[in-house]
Amino acid sequence: MVIPSLLAAGDGPPPLWRHFVQQAAAAAPAAPAELVLVGHSSAGPLLPQIAASLRPRVVGYLFVDAGLPHPTEPTPVAPPEFLARLRAMAARHRLPPWSEWWGKETMRSLLPEDAQRARVTAELPYLPLVYFEEAVPAAAWWPDAPCGYVWFSEAYASPAAEARARGWSVVHLPGHHLHLLTDPGAVADALVELLEHG
Repeated sequence: MVIPSLLAAGDGPPPLWRHFVQQAAAAAPAAPAELVLVGHSSAGPLLPQIAASLRPRVVGYLFVDAGLPHPTEPTPVAPPEFLARLRAMAARHRLPPWSEWWGKETMRSLLPEDAQRARVTAELPYLPLVYFEEAVPAAAWWPDAPCGYVWFSEAYASPAAEARARGWSVVHLPGHHLHLLTDPGAVADALVELLEHG
């Protein structure tokens, strides 16, 4: 398993989604290893673009409480109805770290252990607002491999339903958006279940 560091991806020139894609693809193990791409949250719509430089080695896609790429049209990085809130939070064209978007109490409820919460929040970048105003192009060839969805939170009920409507296997693991940090074993089991039976 490889978890790419994307901390510097927001520092390049627009379109910024390309930098996230390039850094994620560059972290992939060398050929001939087969790959299953896993995207959490707003990384979901990037998976086809990440796969574009790794084909035909990609043998599956797993979305974890994530947005889905639109099959034929560009996918907004942030839902249009959410952009007004993001613009109101921006200072000098940058957003505060994600942990500050919802307030301290929300982060405490998501990550109740102080040490873990401190580690996670210390790694969160100040991303440029322009990134959230971008749209990721559709990939006409995608999906080229089986897809699955792990759904934690009610906020992602709609993408989970859409994944099911697309004929994908969906595993519902009731929890919160950062469940992969607080119950990694259960999340790993859900991913393995999708890989083995999806």
